[in-house]
Amino acid sequence: MNATHSFLYNFTMSIVRVAGLDQFRAAAETAKAANAGRLFALFCGSKDPATGNSWCPDCVASEPHIMKEFGKQTDATLIYCTVGERAESVTFEPRCLRLLLLVRH
Repeated sequence: MNATHSFLYNFTMSIVRVAGLDQFRAAAETAKAANAGRLFALFCGSKDPATGNSWCPDCVASEPHIMKEFGKQTDATLIYCTVGERAESVTFEPRCLRLLLLVRH
């Protein structure tokens, strides 16, 4: 896997960090093949290295709450996918890219 992937394990839940749609698809297929439990996806604007925050204000506001709730899950995998810088992202009113998606397999 690419160096941008990172795996954080906490007993029965894990977080896989990826960048972009291709890496997201690869991580989803890997998790599905490994029978990694319930699969969740979170898409957020990339983080500014200087501040550690996403360029997307909705992502900044919602991420702590989403991560807190995900931390209560068991037998689950969260794929955390950054979508790039604002200029690279889809051009529409950025209200918002926040999305929590349950993928059933």
